[in-house]
Amino acid sequence: MRIKLLSIQFIVSAFCLANQTELKDLNTDYFVVSDVKDSSIPKGSFVLQGDVKMFSSAFPLEGVSIGPSETNTVQTDSAGKFETTLKLKEVSEIYIFKSGWSEIIIRQYDLKSQHRITITAYMHQVSQIDGNVKRKPVIYMYADEGLTASVKINPLGNFTFTYPTYKEGWIVNVDSMGILTDVNTNQTYPYLFWEAESSDLFYQTNKNTIPGFIIQTDSSIQFLENVLSQLGLNSTEQTDFITFWGPILEQKKYALVQFIVDDSYNEKIANLNISPKPDWTRRVYILCSPIDDAVSGMDVVPQDFSQFKVPDSRSGFTCIEWGGTDIDLTNLKP
Repeated sequence: MRIKLLSIQFIVSAFCLANQTELKDLNTDYFVVSDVKDSSIPKGSFVLQGDVKMFSSAFPLEGVSIGPSETNTVQTDSAGKFETTLKLKEVSEIYIFKSGWSEIIIRQYDLKSQHRITITAYMHQVSQIDGNVKRKPVIYMYADEGLTASVKINPLGNFTFTYPTYKEGWIVNVDSMGILTDVNTNQTYPYLFWEAESSDLFYQTNKNTIPGFIIQTDSSIQFLENVLSQLGLNSTEQTDFITFWGPILEQKKYALVQFIVDDSYNEKIANLNISPKPDWTRRVYILCSPIDDAVSGMDVVPQDFSQFKVPDSRSGFTCIEWGGTDIDLTNLKP
């Protein structure tokens, strides 16, 4: 069954690619729709007009300033539209800016007298760290026979916190109960913990669909138990996962959920290197967004986890990692 969700980030990219023969691509954040001679414009001047939209949803963005300087600007209206007449001799660059949003600079464009230029610009909302946080990735390890493991992780982004302190890697003794002992301090831990900030972390797409789920959050516990069991997490790992992510999912009536597993985790979240190499590794990362309702617009197709094999029993040296990011989709609505 396919469930609908409001159109999001990649729709804009797909639109631009589909219409690239009609648009003059000058920048990944704005497009010149047309540039035509207009004799009604005074000589030595040109008109810049168009609209500004949210990159994530293509909804209009109000209150964006456009102009050659901070003191010479116009602002977009409630429909995201603007128009300004500028003198060629006073313009070297044009800035499009709004507090809390990515700035766009139009430069090296051949401005002509008595021309009317129409553009469409797309702005990204930026947070204080200019990205999303990879929240609570934790690494469990178990070994039938005690061993010493070197663990190195390279997140796509910068560490914001680690525990124990990450000093070019962790070196720990691993036992069959999953107790990890730091060889330098002799302190024990149930898992290794890290967080990092990351830009450009968003839902993965397949053509014009999002592999994932829209769930009613009153059933989030059963949903998570089912998925995590399919992926091979044991009861302790599931409990840790659910007690952290359950309250986040249940902030609203519905939630959009996508899981990034194993190889995709390595490519999109962080590269993990453990020596000696575990006999079996499972890495599970959740992307989720609490939402008010399952509105129409984009296909969300249930993910299939049958490709991810789970051994009949854990034996030898095993590594399990899970983490996630809650992605704010509130900027999808005007």
